[in-house]
Amino acid sequence: MIIPQVFYSTRGTPISAYHRCRELIAHGHEVDILTYKPGADAPDLKARIYRSHGPHFAKLIKSGPSRLKIWFDFLLLINLFYRLTVRRYDALYAHEEGAFLARIVGGIFRTPYVYDMHSSLPRQIREWGFSKKQWVVSLFSWVERVSVRGARVVVAISPAVEQVARAVKPDVPVVVIVNHYDPPPGSDALTAEAVRERHGIAPTTPLAVYTGSFVALQALDMLIEAAPLVRQRQPDIKFLLVGGTREEIDSLTALAAAHGVQDCFIFEEMRPQREMAGYMKAADVLLSPRIVGINPPGKLLSYLASGKPVVATDTLVHNQLLDSSTAILTAATPKDFAAGVIVALTDPARVAQVVAGAGKFLVNYCSVEARQKAYQALAQQLRGKRRMLVVAPQPFYTPRGTPLSVYYRTLVMAEQGRSIDLLAYGEGEDVRINGVRLVRIPRMAWVGPVPVGPSWKKLFLDLFVFWWTVGLLIRHRYEVVHAHEESVFWCRMLKPIFRFRLIYDMHSSLPQQLSNFQFTNSRLVTAIFRKLEDTCLRNADAVITICPDLRDYALRTGVPSAKHLLIENSIFEDVRLLKASGADASQSVATLNVDLSRPIVLYAGTFEHYQGIDILVQAFARVHAARPDVQLLLVGGTAQQTATTLASVQGLGIGGAVLVTGRVSKSAAMQLTGLAQVLVSPRVQGTNTPLKIYEQLASGKPLVATRIWSHTQVLDDEVCFLADPTPESLAEGLLHALNDGDVARQKAVRARELYDREYARPVYERKIQRLLEIVS
Repeated sequence: MIIPQVFYSTRGTPISAYHRCRELIAHGHEVDILTYKPGADAPDLKARIYRSHGPHFAKLIKSGPSRLKIWFDFLLLINLFYRLTVRRYDALYAHEEGAFLARIVGGIFRTPYVYDMHSSLPRQIREWGFSKKQWVVSLFSWVERVSVRGARVVVAISPAVEQVARAVKPDVPVVVIVNHYDPPPGSDALTAEAVRERHGIAPTTPLAVYTGSFVALQALDMLIEAAPLVRQRQPDIKFLLVGGTREEIDSLTALAAAHGVQDCFIFEEMRPQREMAGYMKAADVLLSPRIVGINPPGKLLSYLASGKPVVATDTLVHNQLLDSSTAILTAATPKDFAAGVIVALTDPARVAQVVAGAGKFLVNYCSVEARQKAYQALAQQLRGKRRMLVVAPQPFYTPRGTPLSVYYRTLVMAEQGRSIDLLAYGEGEDVRINGVRLVRIPRMAWVGPVPVGPSWKKLFLDLFVFWWTVGLLIRHRYEVVHAHEESVFWCRMLKPIFRFRLIYDMHSSLPQQLSNFQFTNSRLVTAIFRKLEDTCLRNADAVITICPDLRDYALRTGVPSAKHLLIENSIFEDVRLLKASGADASQSVATLNVDLSRPIVLYAGTFEHYQGIDILVQAFARVHAARPDVQLLLVGGTAQQTATTLASVQGLGIGGAVLVTGRVSKSAAMQLTGLAQVLVSPRVQGTNTPLKIYEQLASGKPLVATRIWSHTQVLDDEVCFLADPTPESLAEGLLHALNDGDVARQKAVRARELYDREYARPVYERKIQRLLEIVS
């Protein structure tokens, strides 16, 4: 909270800032205060107060704009810059011209700010007599425009101030929170009797009380000019004015003497805020003669809560809150103001009317419910759609493994209200997600396609991902960075510089990937990557793992369970495609020359070496010998992979029973799944559970899978046929699934139940929601 005032002091803006801070803390926020060097300790305030350091030339700063205040604001700017270098804040809450400082420094550190707008800055310049030069007024008008336009949300202390903000930017989010203060602790310590006794005022003597500063805009001179007229009807009237400095009191005393009413005026210097309730109780009428200004004095609501009649001028500073039902409003002349005071002292019916109206106003406008709603709206506007950067060193979009996982994670986060930039390689299909801006790294034809798994080429390409990540972080403020796989290394390095919250989406153990993809056999390199991975796990603000083994590994490295989530991959958006009718499927896959009259064993996926396509072909040669009617459909290879697989099939003499084709559309793949009798996943190694396993669980079709780590994290013998990754064992599992229909159907039903219970969309969405709560 930036308070460009002498804080704490018992006057306008400092009191408003004090109570605003107390209310924010009461709503669960942690608040630090940065303010001027001069000031007193704030009573009962659970906030750290940092006072701006630097050469200070005064211990007292008068209300309103001044050249001295500009120097103090400059020191505040320097100290604000320092505060943001040593600590990360979610938001800056700036009062008055502090919003301009927040716009400058908050822009550098990409920290949003709230502009607590107490009045119009250019109007202040004119009304306080700071300068009549047009260029000065224009300069402060520009400062106000810049401050309003850059604010995440404006807090206006009255509807009139709201209109000023909207005149600058019509669509700016505005929350109106009037300066309503609960009585401070100890308010009842000073009784009405004690106040009257302190100044020698008899209990029956009519007493008119004014509390507040004695600056010129309060129009206390008009009050003194009205006093002789009041005295004609109420000869024993006393006026008690509280809140001035010694110099101001001397000036007003001389003015009262000049009007011959010095004996009925009592002037008192500033008193503690906790005593003000006692002064109001001692009064028969409360006064606010102020003429200029647009922001209502903070004391008005305290006046209304006192149960005493209020007399105020019928000017903008008052009538934006008060009307004839809540106060006695008068024209801004001594004669009319005097008439209002006389009514308050002599007309019990009118007094009862305005006191009752004030009570209703407080209930309707300042109730706990109304203020709760206002602060909730403030928090909601400030939170907004928190911007997130997703870094995925993968082609996007391609229907395989990690890119599919990135797609589903990002899709659900965007649906839950996050504004997302997704950084990925330029390869892949043109897939759009509402609320997501896709930033593609330009494809470099001379480099070739992005390889699967770690390699020297992938390491080279990741340098471009790093460079683009830095560029995005410089240009935008991201509250959260969601790093997939190896991108966590450089995101962890950039985190303390750009001060974002880091999500590490751990699809596999990176050292294990180095081994599985035969990138290196060096123990030193593996040990370095393991150390880096452990550091990233411990320093991430949230960690996602996709299977129980990875979860256990993350917890062993020291990741607190409170910031870890097990979020398995899912394919919920494609499940609907599994319900395609046979006729539609026949029409869609006619070009594949599939014989729909024969049982189909289907493999759909990439043809990489670790997928075990060669083992599946050898296993199917054994199946074909026992069941010549069965056909094997292999879908998803590149042209070169398809040619190599066809050669193997021809070599085994089963060319008539095996159909090998390249990649097909997702719709066609799902429809083929609906036509198959048995699905197979022959993978021989892997570091994570393939996404097609979730598709196969959801399909309601019997599944045969190899008994390897990346399968058994999800599968067991209850939901599928597990086989060793050998041709003999895999053939036995396929024959069992083809020949034992009852067992196969039971397993398929249990598989679908498992999918619905653990991996369906509602479950996935709840986990993503929990993730976003962790990093909020």
